[in-house]
Amino acid sequence: NREVKKAYHKMALKWHPDRHPSNKELADKKFKEIQEAYDVLSDPAKRDAYDAYGEGGVK
Repeated sequence: NREVKKAYHKMALKWHPDRHPSNKELADKKFKEIQEAYDVLSDPAKRDAYDAYGEGGVK
């Protein structure tokens, strides 16, 4: 989905750890969350599982 990909790129650029050298720990955490969300939203099977069962359905 183009909208998901566009949002992912925007957030990934915003929270990339290289852009936050003074708060790398928070940036690492946020960047990982963004990557996990994109992984779920970009995979139809994982997205269906998330929609049906919430976060527990994809872990």
